[in-house]
Amino acid sequence: MDSERIASLEQSLSELQARDVTTQQKLDTLITHITAITSQKSTPSQQPKPDTVSNARLVPSTRGPPPALPSEFDGDRTHGMAFLRSCQTYIRLCPDNFSNDQTKIVWTLSYMKAGRAAKWAARVFRWEEENPESYRFVDWEDFRHEFKEEFCPAHTDMAAINRLESITCRRVP
Repeated sequence: MDSERIASLEQSLSELQARDVTTQQKLDTLITHITAITSQKSTPSQQPKPDTVSNARLVPSTRGPPPALPSEFDGDRTHGMAFLRSCQTYIRLCPDNFSNDQTKIVWTLSYMKAGRAAKWAARVFRWEEENPESYRFVDWEDFRHEFKEEFCPAHTDMAAINRLESITCRRVP
């Protein structure tokens, strides 16, 4: 009886590990594609060489350096808002890279590669595989809301005020 339950648990664990490997492979493929697309769009085109005879001047490029990509996220609540802001910043600076909200969501999930974040992303991908006719999140706002609930500390404003007050109280004689 116990050996059957242990065998069943081991089988379930093996299946979950295989799914995680598959999910990680899909994430790696997405990252490869996104990186390739991003590098193609950020590769500057060849500027014409100035005419050495005339006094032609090159018009300076108005495009700045490409924005930094977000760091990988492991689910640490203390870094949740910073990760979300870095994703939002990149999305705002490169809107042409994101044709719709689902692209934004999958791109953001592709940076959730370790710890709690990887497990959460795997659950999202698994849900979408099991429900091929629909998306797990209605839109970017729905994703942001659930992300904040899962990965951002509750009542950060109150915690900051309490911390400041406790530091101030220690300094007052």
